[in-house]
Amino acid sequence: MKFVWLLLSFLGLSSCSDDVTSIYSNRAPVRCYFNVVEYTELLTVMGVPGQFASIRGSSVKETITITNNSSSTSYNATALSKTFLYGLGGLIVGTGELTDRNGNFINYCYDLACPICDANNRRLTLTNDGHANCSHCGASFNMKQGGVNVKKPTSQTSGKLRGLYRYYIAFDGQTISVRNHE
Repeated sequence: MKFVWLLLSFLGLSSCSDDVTSIYSNRAPVRCYFNVVEYTELLTVMGVPGQFASIRGSSVKETITITNNSSSTSYNATALSKTFLYGLGGLIVGTGELTDRNGNFINYCYDLACPICDANNRRLTLTNDGHANCSHCGASFNMKQGGVNVKKPTSQTSGKLRGLYRYYIAFDGQTISVRNHE
């Protein structure tokens, strides 16, 4: 009987809750592919620990603007890239400082919109030290360490305190693939 009570207690403590939030977001649709050789800003950041770039499509889907710490370029959208989905406010892609179990640096993709403000027009500003800052609410996020919130908002917002919206990313050394699901 004691064993059954212990088992039930353990199961009750380890049960799932509806409040659990996945680190990967379905907040906005995301689907895109980039050959990094064609985009200087992406070639510069992918595979280099602590480096990130932002990607934004224009409202009419005629151009894609990619910005890293040293440059920003608008590229003409191809037929394929006109169908891309860039999340809520655009995307942030790059390589963090954490490694996986094989010792490889982890690539990240985040939404460019502030997750606290939770609006497509509240975009984050990337810094040279690997942080993303919101000029509206004052929150700051460490992109090199998985997008965790490192500075709480200074203004009142209705959003929940959380890390950056994150998407699945695959990088094979030449092509970046980003999506909402595995």
